[in-house]
Amino acid sequence: MFLVASQGDLLDTVRGVSETFGFNLWAFVSQALSFSLVCGVLYKFAYRPILTILEERRSAIERSLQDAALVKLQLAEAEKKSREILLEASAQAQKLIDDAKLSASEFRERRLTEIAAMADSILQKARDESSRDYEKMLRVLRGELSRLVVETTSRVIGRVITEEDQVRLTESVARDVAA
Repeated sequence: MFLVASQGDLLDTVRGVSETFGFNLWAFVSQALSFSLVCGVLYKFAYRPILTILEERRSAIERSLQDAALVKLQLAEAEKKSREILLEASAQAQKLIDDAKLSASEFRERRLTEIAAMADSILQKARDESSRDYEKMLRVLRGELSRLVVETTSRVIGRVITEEDQVRLTESVARDVAA
C-alpha cells in the first residue's frame, strides 16, 4: 500500500507539491506567526476586556433579577400587610358601628324610661290636681248648698236660723251629698 519513502524522496515530493501550488514555507511560517501575534494582541486588548464587560453585565443582570425577586417578595408582603390592615380596619369599623348601635339602643331605652316616668309624673299631677279641684268644687258646692238650704229653710220656716241650726243643717246636707 503505502511505501515508506526515504527522506530525500519525501522532501522532493513536498517541493514538487509546493512548486505546483505555489506554497512558500517561509511565507507560511511568517503569516502563521503574524496571525498568532495578532490573535494574542486581540485576546489581550480586545477579547479579555469584552469578556470582562460581558461578565460585569451578566453579574449586573443577575443582581437585577435578584433585586426584582426581592422587590416581588416585598411587594407581596406589603400587599399582605395592607390586606391585614384593611381587615383590621374593617373589623374596628364594624365594632364601632356595633358599639354605636348598642349605645343608641341604650340611649333610646333610657329616654323611653325617662319619658314614661315623666308621663307618669304628669298623669299623677293631673290626677292630684283633678282630685284637689274635685274636693274644692265639693266644698264650694256644699257651702253653696248649705247656704241655699239655710236660706230656703229660713224662708219656709219664716224665722232666723241660729248658728247651731246652720251647722246641724250643713252637716246633714253634707252627709246626704256624700252618700
